[in-house]
Amino acid sequence: MAFPCIGYDLLSEKQKEMYDVFRADVFSRKKFITFSVEDPAGTDIDEVFFAVRQDDPYLFFLSKMLRVETYLKEITVIPKYLFGSLKEKMYLKKLDAVINEMLENLPEDPLEKEKAIYKKITSRISSPGEKRKEENYSILGALLKGIATCDGTALAVKVLMNRAGISCGCVHGRKEDGTGHMWNIVELNGTFYHVDATKGGYLDGIFNLTDEEMERKGFRWEFN
Repeated sequence: MAFPCIGYDLLSEKQKEMYDVFRADVFSRKKFITFSVEDPAGTDIDEVFFAVRQDDPYLFFLSKMLRVETYLKEITVIPKYLFGSLKEKMYLKKLDAVINEMLENLPEDPLEKEKAIYKKITSRISSPGEKRKEENYSILGALLKGIATCDGTALAVKVLMNRAGISCGCVHGRKEDGTGHMWNIVELNGTFYHVDATKGGYLDGIFNLTDEEMERKGFRWEFN
């Protein structure tokens, strides 16, 4: 089963090349990542950076802050790593233990499995409020600390759904009031549905909604 990378799909062909390089170099913990481009001012590296973070929950060691320098026809990205590789490995072991525990004894039926995972997520995670830390935007805050923003919550949903064999990706858009928001799109029996686990979306009626139902609630997004 191929799991969707929604952020990647929305990029231009040049940006997709940059996405692949950036992701590989970050996992290799490169200090500087340089791209050759014809028009540095017209190349939105922020879109590439956000797409990589949106698609890969295991980049929890990467800061959401990005430093970029341009010179002639080059763009150099200087990633900020939140901690070293040894600590990353320690967190990976803890995350795997939590994920495996949360996926125990799930129903076989895909819809019932999805519901079970969703309820476990919404009962586990609470909002950080105004005092937000870097970890709150990742699966680190969501699954180990139980405190996450919509980003961290959506990434946690993606991890659990994918590990359970359900095709699921993260989508970024805007709510009715115009504020940015991240939630999930799952595929069940060839049909795509919207799922929002932030602040108990199941209770709010944001569980397996169609595009039309989400639009009526004022949500706007891009999804290919």
